[in-house]
Amino acid sequence: STSAGSQDSKPQTTGEDGPARARKLQSEPPPRPAKPAPVSVSQLSEDRPVSASPWMEEKIIKSGWVKKKRTDTTTIQSKRRYLVLRGETLDYYENREDVHALGSMSLTGLRARDGKGATFYIRTSNRAYTMQASSVTEAEEWVRAIEYAIQQR
Repeated sequence: STSAGSQDSKPQTTGEDGPARARKLQSEPPPRPAKPAPVSVSQLSEDRPVSASPWMEEKIIKSGWVKKKRTDTTTIQSKRRYLVLRGETLDYYENREDVHALGSMSLTGLRARDGKGATFYIRTSNRAYTMQASSVTEAEEWVRAIEYAIQQR
């Protein structure tokens, strides 16, 4: 015999059994798929410059890291910079993610030439720079890209 305090092993119901519960389940919208996580600039490939930013609306001809040295001063300053060649300018940034350039060189009157090894030179109307690329090929590509951009103006 069963005592009054013991319970059957039947699950508790809320009053919606059978067809009523099935209709409710069918009327519920399916769960939304999870949104993909946003991609930060630092997650992008170094070979793929960001072009969706409003400050980069012009077509990028070439971009990449170099060591930039000003050679027209008494002290030689060497700093790692991210160069972006586009339109009428060669801009340089402290970080790839930066929106505002540290400096900008107009292609008007600018000259570029190969140097020794991975070095190439840039001369503007009032300054001279020695640039150190990651490889000889990269340095040659910079010079060719700058020459191309000057011709396209």
